Amino acid sequence: EQYMVASITNKGLTFILHAGRINFIDDYHEILKRILIKLKSNKIFNVKLLLMDRYFESVKNFKLINSFGYKFLTPKKMTAEVRNMIRKSEGIDSQVFDYNLKSGKEEVKIKVTIVPDKKEDKKAFCSNFEINPIVAHHLFKTYSKRWTIENQFKSLVSIMPKTTSINYYLRTFYFYFSIFLYNCWVLANLIFSLMYF
Repeated sequence: EQYMVASITNKGLTFILHAGRINFIDDYHEILKRILIKLKSNKIFNVKLLLMDRYFESVKNFKLINSFGYKFLTPKKMTAEVRNMIRKSEGIDSQVFDYNLKSGKEEVKIKVTIVPDKKEDKKAFCSNFEINPIVAHHLFKTYSKRWTIENQFKSLVSIMPKTTSINYYLRTFYFYFSIFLYNCWVLANLIFSLMYF
């Protein structure tokens, strides 16, 4: 069972905006498209940057995100080309490469940023916006906001009703009900902190 979730994170708070269940007949690209349509139509939150798992790295997905006008940041899959970029950046603190991600006859232009982590190991990020190599180390701090989403999933699993049923509708209901409970919990914590602190 897999789900695609769009969450907003700000100042330590993570709120689930939209979700879609992926099953064997679904194309995850189409679910991403439905979620992006919902994000674009929301009038409450101003989404500035999509922080995504490297699972989303594809020409089709990046073109779709570009068509909605969103900026994205994701770790780059480690390919022979990326290893070559890392070799080229030896002796340089951070370096940004223009890169054409290709799939068959399709391609999309992205930026690949090679930047050392705290242990001086070179890591690669891809994005669709300009990054100044001088401040590229801030990408780790920016992307770390996504880890609150990983913790969010642990919370969802802990409150999700347990079932052995194979009924698609029941399992889907349990998942969305868990999202409702989680969002209520986040909202209650926010109201409580505003009232008493």
